[in-house]
Amino acid sequence: MAKDWIQGVDEEMQRKGTVGAFTKQAAKVGKTPAQFQQTVLANPSRYSPTTVKRARLRKTLVSNKVSRTA
Repeated sequence: MAKDWIQGVDEEMQRKGTVGAFTKQAAKVGKTPAQFQQTVLANPSRYSPTTVKRARLRKTLVSNKVSRTA
């Protein structure tokens, strides 16, 4: 079931052309995606709603990946 929504998100990102957008944003400010995620989630009011959503999505996907491998 969780895999279904993740596949849907992946397909939507492909369609919109936003694959890698969060990583590119992180690189622009000289941070890794993990560091940028922490920064954005610590100060969500300083970033656009789209950036905050991307940070939350990354957090969810990384935690799902870790829990599946553990």
